[in-house]
Amino acid sequence: MNQLIYITLFSFTLLLNYNLAHADDHMQAGPGAIEILSCKYNDGKSDKDLAKVVKEWNKWQDKQEGDYQSWTMVPYAFDPSQYPLDVDFFWFGLSSNWKNFGKDMQSWLDEGISTHGENFDSVAPCSSRALFSAIPIRQFDFEVKEGHSNPFQISNCKIKEGKTFQDLLKVASQFNKVLDGNGDNAGIVAMIPDAGNPANPDWDFKLGVGWSDYKNFGNSRSNWYSGTGDEAAKTYGTVVDCDSPRIYSSTQQR
Repeated sequence: MNQLIYITLFSFTLLLNYNLAHADDHMQAGPGAIEILSCKYNDGKSDKDLAKVVKEWNKWQDKQEGDYQSWTMVPYAFDPSQYPLDVDFFWFGLSSNWKNFGKDMQSWLDEGISTHGENFDSVAPCSSRALFSAIPIRQFDFEVKEGHSNPFQISNCKIKEGKTFQDLLKVASQFNKVLDGNGDNAGIVAMIPDAGNPANPDWDFKLGVGWSDYKNFGNSRSNWYSGTGDEAAKTYGTVVDCDSPRIYSSTQQR
């Protein structure tokens, strides 16, 4: 287990250094910090009750030091035989870096959990927290209309034998140019597993792809079957193998 952690961290360091040195116009320096929690509504509770709790929590969060953002992600398309889900939504939290994430978590443990935490639990208790380091591959440079949901796609990916994360970033830069030519507004992020993930997963990272709305998602899928998919095979396909994606409807809460 320790050897796996050391290898992962070493590979991640190389990836980060490469990203800083070779990022194109659509890449940003990382890493960000991500947490994902599994949540289920209590009997008689719904997203309307959650919205009331989030509203009060946001007032408290405004006074904190960090830059924490969050979304709720409701499963939209997935294979229940492969990914049995006994959840109503996932809570997806993001800080721009681990230092800010630490500030937010300390504030939450010192103060927030005893008040707002109880309010959250009364509506939809969350468990099974998993942490990830986020390496932006293509900027999320779109805005989602308030109250609207946008699609977010996640795949588990494994680096092919003899390839590295540096190779991934090289082909990602090439594929970004294809997306530029199609006018695709997809944002892409590599999520490197940290604490709370399986000890020996059969994947190396999760690839997240988001669009501003389902209209742009549809345009992207249309382009995929008209040639973008072939370009993905020539670029990403030479470095990684990814499983069938799951799609979630995400709504920004902060």
